[in-house]
Amino acid sequence: MLSLLAASLMLSQDKTGSELVTADLITDQVVVMPGQAINIGVRLKMEPGWHTYWLNPGDSGLATQVSWKLPEGFAKPRSLRWPTPLRLEAGGLTSYGFEGTAVAIASLRVPATAAPGSEFTITAGLDWFVCKETCFTGSGKAALSLKVGSKDQLPPITASPLTAAFKRLPQRANQIQFAARATEDHVILDVHLPNNSLENTSGIYFYAETIDLVDASAQQSVEKTDFGLRIFLPKSEYAVDNPNRLKGILTAPVGKTWLGLNNLHSIVVNALLKPTG
Repeated sequence: MLSLLAASLMLSQDKTGSELVTADLITDQVVVMPGQAINIGVRLKMEPGWHTYWLNPGDSGLATQVSWKLPEGFAKPRSLRWPTPLRLEAGGLTSYGFEGTAVAIASLRVPATAAPGSEFTITAGLDWFVCKETCFTGSGKAALSLKVGSKDQLPPITASPLTAAFKRLPQRANQIQFAARATEDHVILDVHLPNNSLENTSGIYFYAETIDLVDASAQQSVEKTDFGLRIFLPKSEYAVDNPNRLKGILTAPVGKTWLGLNNLHSIVVNALLKPTG
């Protein structure tokens, strides 16, 4: 057993950063129609024990960068929707990232002028930072070719490889309202819950999207209030200016979901961040 483990570790260490991660593009469409909105998944597969990083890598690391090369008539996606990251702790530092497989989803629209019967290729160039005991930079390209169908051609029914990826995405919950303000030492997030029925707060955690705003390693304090929750987020020592908005992901208590809905394990936060005083 030990010899196999040692051999596996040596094999991983012999690989470059570009070999420790593989990237490809996936979609739930085989044939697309002119003017149709489509979802494209950017899938990263990390070697066992290695991880890449979220939009905000936390105390260490670098976020994965994606650049698109699209056919004429396509508009670049405004953003990628990343799954809820993991908290990765080592040496007193807390980072936010992904192990195993992570799929970020982009939405594109096929040009209305796309000719039926034509084919097009979408290409993504990626740069990542992959870590275990040591860290390496890596890069790769991924491409996906699709065919344009006609209105009288029904696309074949296939199992969507994006189904599991969508389940891992944080969701919007319009029933939950947020208010945020910044003090000298903290960002305070108020979570207004309908019926205020939440009993357990263990495991609630806020992943701040803005780098160097919230201290990833500091303890987040959650208090129950008459309107729901108040969360105290210690500021990073590197925080300089407060952003106009507090953006991030809020996870539900351990073993629970927000509002008791199966798909609301984590929710999107996008709140105006007001200064105090």
